[in-house]
Amino acid sequence: MAGIGRVIVCLTLALMALIGVALAPTPAHAAADTSETSNQDVALKIADTLDSAIDALDGSDYESAYREVQNAYFKYYDPLLEGPSMSLSGNRKPMMEGLFGKAKSQAKAKDSAAARSTIESIKLNAARDALELDGVIADDLPEDQKEAAAQKLLDQRSTTAVTPEARRVYSFVTAFTILLREGLEALLVVAAIVLYLVRSGNRQLTKYVYWGVLAGIGVSILLAVLLSAVFQNAGAGQEMLEGGTMFLAVLVLFYISNWMLSKSDEQAWERYVRGKVDQSITTGSMWLLSFAAFLAVSREGAELVLFYAAAFQGGMADSLWVGIGIAAAAALLVGVFVVFRYFAVKLPIGIVFKATSALLFLLAIVFVGNGVVELGEAGFILGQTSIPSLSWLTVPVLGLYPRAETLLPQLILVVAAVWLTVAQNRQLRREKRELAEAALSSAKSDD
Repeated sequence: MAGIGRVIVCLTLALMALIGVALAPTPAHAAADTSETSNQDVALKIADTLDSAIDALDGSDYESAYREVQNAYFKYYDPLLEGPSMSLSGNRKPMMEGLFGKAKSQAKAKDSAAARSTIESIKLNAARDALELDGVIADDLPEDQKEAAAQKLLDQRSTTAVTPEARRVYSFVTAFTILLREGLEALLVVAAIVLYLVRSGNRQLTKYVYWGVLAGIGVSILLAVLLSAVFQNAGAGQEMLEGGTMFLAVLVLFYISNWMLSKSDEQAWERYVRGKVDQSITTGSMWLLSFAAFLAVSREGAELVLFYAAAFQGGMADSLWVGIGIAAAAALLVGVFVVFRYFAVKLPIGIVFKATSALLFLLAIVFVGNGVVELGEAGFILGQTSIPSLSWLTVPVLGLYPRAETLLPQLILVVAAVWLTVAQNRQLRREKRELAEAALSSAKSDD
């Protein structure tokens, strides 16, 4: 059970680091205004900023309109509403990200009427989400009634007081949901690599993976501080960094997935093992696996640190219940790791390698889609080519969006995987045929 002990230590250190950074008086969210007392206040700040964008559109000042939409996103929505909205049903976060991206593209294209319409939709939806997060409107309320309440908030600019109970529920659900959704991807990568090492007879090398996890936690905290110190707009820098890291992770995971798949055949694995006297993998492969774990953790860590810092320092959150939410999510993640690590290890080696290879490839697909979205939010990728016939294809947890910009690189990755799989199967069949022919030839010569 030493492996479980290491996982618990890693998650405990991560928990302590998150809470410590969040409570410290650092400028982790210097670009954001965290003095608000409720999500409704944040929504009204977004509306005020977007009203300035509309004024700029009326004066044909499209650059200023674009800049004000950016300010509304990075100063208020991204640090204060985006994270909590992940706990709402209906894919609210990707929908809002899409609206902000569309408004910026329309402002760049000098399409004043379309940009104004999109901006009004952002204002309405931000108010709607804020009311639900504050517990003013129920999740099961009909959508038209939610929008009517949101419009009333925008018209009257008068917020409803948040009860202590609603504040506690908000704090727990938001903290729990964010860590679970963001941490699960990293955990699956680490668990898959550890399972592979154990099942392939390289248990002693799992320590390098755990070192990669600890390094990822440390780098996450460092990046969170550097982002706020180096970039005037920490949000834009964060999105650029996360998008770039995701694409690097895609390359690493795709390579490892393909390598594991090439060893999924029982005979191929036996030949591979015979070529390794001590069954240990090469030094290069060892560090690559450790690097994959490092990327998986550091990719999400900076975002988690910045989010929890805003959650603690903002007036809406209850610090105690944020901490309880983090602890509950961490405990659940440990449980997932235990099930994955100790039940899957009993499966045949071929099934384990194929399953872990498929899992890492699936995560690579997820990272490609979300990486494009992150770069779009940062303004590095402008424009959104929506595909109306695929409007139902919005599954953020799988990195799926009805946009050509995300689907095209994912399709290329799928085609590359199919081509490599077919090539590997042909190679395995050729090797089996050659071995059979050699065995037959040897038998005849013995006769």
